[in-house]
Amino acid sequence: MNSFINIQKDFKPELNFWELNPHLIYVKPFANLYSNDKSKDKTDSSNDMWCILWMAEPDDEVNKYYRIPEDERVGICKEFNSNFDINSQTIIDCINAYPEVCLTPIERSYKTAKDFLSKREKFLKEAEYSFETMTALENAVSKTPKVLEDFAKVEQQYLQTKNKATKIFGGRQQTLREKKQILPDE
Repeated sequence: MNSFINIQKDFKPELNFWELNPHLIYVKPFANLYSNDKSKDKTDSSNDMWCILWMAEPDDEVNKYYRIPEDERVGICKEFNSNFDINSQTIIDCINAYPEVCLTPIERSYKTAKDFLSKREKFLKEAEYSFETMTALENAVSKTPKVLEDFAKVEQQYLQTKNKATKIFGGRQQTLREKKQILPDE
C-alpha cells in the first residue's frame, strides 16, 4: 500500500535502498544520512535505511520483523549491519521521521494502534500482581476485549485501504484469499 517507499513483498536487503527509493535522497533527515555516507555506492547508509524500515514500517507483508519486540529488532539490524547505531541522532531522526514522511494517515493510525497494543501487552505482562495493584490490573485486563475490538476496526480500515491500493496484473479482481477474507488451511 505504501506508495512513497518502493518496497515489494519479495525484496532483498542486498539491493541498494537508494536505488529503489532515489526520491528520499532529497528529503531530510534521510538526505543527511545519504550525504554523510562516504562508502562506495552509499552502501552503508543503504543498510541503515533497511534497518530504519525494519524499525518503523508496520506492514507485515513488507516488514516481517515489525511484530518482533523493538530490542530484538535492533539485534536483527546489528546482525545485518554491524555498523548500525540505534543511538545515532541521524538514525533516531530517520526512525522518527519515517511514519510522517513515508506512511499515509491510515498507515500511521495503524502503526500507532499496533504500537499501543504491543506496549500495553508488555506492560500487563511485566506488571507486578499484588494486593496494591490487583484492582488496577484486573480492570485493565477486563478492558482487553474492547481494546482489541478498537484495534480490529483500525486494522480493518487499513486492510481495506491497502486492498484497494493493490494493483493486480491484467486488471483482474483480487481473489478472496488475496483480500484475506479466507485463509489457507495450515
